Amino acid sequence: MSPTLTIRFAMLLGVLLFGAVVYVSRLSPDAPTVSAEQLRQLRWIGQGLWVVAIGGAAFALQRFHQSEAPTHRQTWSIIGWALGEMVALFGAVTWFLGGSPVWYIPGLLFLLITFMAFPAPRS
Repeated sequence: MSPTLTIRFAMLLGVLLFGAVVYVSRLSPDAPTVSAEQLRQLRWIGQGLWVVAIGGAAFALQRFHQSEAPTHRQTWSIIGWALGEMVALFGAVTWFLGGSPVWYIPGLLFLLITFMAFPAPRS
């Protein structure tokens, strides 16, 4: 398996495993809860992260397509995947704290979209 496929696999597995842990922990009556004010703050932070992730991914995709060196393309791919992972992990954290997967599911989908937009090089 190529190093970039290993990176993608580790990113996806980490996000899915964290989501599974959150799912199981939310079944407990002792699951953490946050105040309405804290949830509002998390929503603002989440919106900012999404803006950064989408803008950053668009920039990275542009640079990815402009790069001719395989090492540069690989670097931009990893940056794009990291931006996808960022919103997925934030979604898992807000699910853990707030009890709703409303940020996790789109974050996971965005991670998968970055995997398709930035293909791993074939070795």
